Amino acid sequence: MTQATPLLCRITKCLQTSGNNRTNNNKILLRIYAVILAQFFFFNRFIHWFPDPTLVLSDIVPQIEEDLDSIRAPNTNFDNGLVGGVVLFYHVSKTGGSTIREFFMQQPEQYFYYKRIMHRVDKHNIANTTSYSHENRAKWFTNPDTYCVPNKYMEQKMSTVHNKVKKTLRSQVSTERTLLLEFHGNFPSLRNLTPFIKKWRKLSQAHNKTFFAFTIVRDPLPYSISYFKYFHLNCKSTFCERERYSEMTEDNLLLSVKSNPQCFFLTHLSSTEKMHPSFYDKCRVFKDDCKNMYNMMQENLDWVGTTENISFDTIPLLSYLLKYDNNTKIENKKMQKNQGLKTLKLNTTLQIRARTELDQEIYENVRDSYTIDKRFPGLKTKIL
Repeated sequence: MTQATPLLCRITKCLQTSGNNRTNNNKILLRIYAVILAQFFFFNRFIHWFPDPTLVLSDIVPQIEEDLDSIRAPNTNFDNGLVGGVVLFYHVSKTGGSTIREFFMQQPEQYFYYKRIMHRVDKHNIANTTSYSHENRAKWFTNPDTYCVPNKYMEQKMSTVHNKVKKTLRSQVSTERTLLLEFHGNFPSLRNLTPFIKKWRKLSQAHNKTFFAFTIVRDPLPYSISYFKYFHLNCKSTFCERERYSEMTEDNLLLSVKSNPQCFFLTHLSSTEKMHPSFYDKCRVFKDDCKNMYNMMQENLDWVGTTENISFDTIPLLSYLLKYDNNTKIENKKMQKNQGLKTLKLNTTLQIRARTELDQEIYENVRDSYTIDKRFPGLKTKIL
């Protein structure tokens, strides 16, 4: 307060000489003293709220990451009714997501609200051209290093989604419907979505709402065949891959198989949506990328299923979670269809396995680790 004294003396002198009404001057002076005292005590009490100006960004970021990583995916409390909760499904193309979508859409509308988040190809999706490069990516994004495969309006889209989820989780209305959220159709990637999942989970805990997030992976060999048939073979839709084939042969199949596509989609985007093929090389995933992706799924998702077992664990789990009427049977669409090329030559099989070995590691880890017994102990008899 000693530093403030000369200033207060000058103010006092000014007030005393500015007029004859000393009573009013004294009132003004007391108010000035009160404001200065309030600011002094506020500053000293809350000075620790402000960052040290000597810190650099690299010192602060690890603290933030540590806080976020502490928010782990808990075993969901199935008994709180899911009133106003959120079920989030990240749908990688050709893993059986249409089966999950059918399940979601069969839920009664008075209790559930289904929403698919997608971003179709348009003139703003610069990933469908070769004009985009890493050198000019700052032109398109506020945080350009976050996105390898670009989409100009992804950040804007996610802001809208974020507000919708927050509204659902914060709602105090007893009749608030459960939001069934499917991410499929270009952006975001599961990697880009994870910070939102962490925020939403923390928000759900704060408001006593249930939040459940999951995805599906598939055996890479049948995945490659299914992907070829849908995105390459006589494909005429806007979302097709650019490399298209008119005949279903093993040679054409091999030409279509990219390096570890499921890990690529989990890392960069859920579906190509006419993405230029050069991005498979520009944004190629490696062993550490896929290892980190699996760890990210373990830490932030409540469940990771397999296409092959959708009908035996994922659908029963969701049925129990949503109190679904099990009398209506949901068939696994991927297992119903005739995949074609049932008997591949050994050399063809080996080449596909070699190109998708990192996807195979993820698949085997999920298959071995994600069972009802291991993830939700004590609920097997209720769920299955």
